[in-house]
Amino acid sequence: MNSLSDSLTVAQVAQSQGVCTKTVRKWCLMEEDPLPSYKVGNVRRVRQEALLTWIQKREQGGTV
Repeated sequence: MNSLSDSLTVAQVAQSQGVCTKTVRKWCLMEEDPLPSYKVGNVRRVRQEALLTWIQKREQGGTV
């Protein structure tokens, strides 16, 4: 089971991917194949494993 330390904030995801936080929020809220995320209070978080899987899918020709 993943620990909380395996979770990234939107800002951390944005920094790691070289995009702004607004872009990451859009990815999380896309209708088709969104970036898996969850909220704790008002803070959206993304599990590192989910981010890596989501990126690999796109590298293999998935949608963005």
